[in-house]
Amino acid sequence: MGGGNHRKTTELRKGRISAIGATYFVTFNTKNRIRCLADIKSFQSGKDRIEKLSKGGGCKTISFMLMPDHVHWLFSLRSETGIGSMVRQMKFSLRISNPKVFQWQDNFFDRRIRADESVEAYALYMFLNPYRAGLIGPDERWPHYLLDSKPPFPFEAKLREGGFPYPEWIDKVKDPLLF
Repeated sequence: MGGGNHRKTTELRKGRISAIGATYFVTFNTKNRIRCLADIKSFQSGKDRIEKLSKGGGCKTISFMLMPDHVHWLFSLRSETGIGSMVRQMKFSLRISNPKVFQWQDNFFDRRIRADESVEAYALYMFLNPYRAGLIGPDERWPHYLLDSKPPFPFEAKLREGGFPYPEWIDKVKDPLLF
């Protein structure tokens, strides 16, 4: 075995439970963090997959963020299919719709949102992601983001005119567990 900083993806699966009705925050990356995802065709493919999973009863998406080299997805599981299957289906849809040749990093990160945690904090973290990454300015909107919260989250009512965040939010919300 070679040395170096090699990630043990099997560690990510330890303790993974797919519980119907639970809300999950998942993140998955392109292999070597290749920046190839932030395009309209990939985003539309992601939205189409979300619609199919919702109509098929697999999951209900709360928020979906397509970044250049990774995806954040916040959803409630609605079937016994499991979160691994949901992620595999999304990875497949995004991969076949993309004209660039790339691979996905093995596995994914997931966090089941506990009853004492704020689902809104995760949605806000996702919303602010492209701002924190410097991909857009505070008066711009990221076109590869979907938020489907009903009723709306309180942070949505606090956005500046045009749906923009306050600049101080961008530096403040770096981890949803600290919100």
